[in-house]
Amino acid sequence: MTHQLEIAFKKASKLPEREQNTIARWLIEEINSDAKWDKLFANSEDQLETLAKNALKNFDNDKTDKLDHYCPVKIAPVEAQVPLPS
Repeated sequence: MTHQLEIAFKKASKLPEREQNTIARWLIEEINSDAKWDKLFANSEDQLETLAKNALKNFDNDKTDKLDHYCPVKIAPVEAQVPLPS
């Protein structure tokens, strides 16, 4: 256990039981959620790569829409963006 986590647990141990249980439930849910997302991403790496390649191919072939009318945030022109690795 890290020093930071020890400090956090010591402080939490001084809280009322109800608050300790709330923190414990939150922490357990957070750890379970992280594990779930790690597993989902690990199992979908090939699919994400295929989707990314298709998106770039569509962009290169002008088969994409500009986001100007969908998104109120100003997006830098393609020339100003950092190129993606091939």
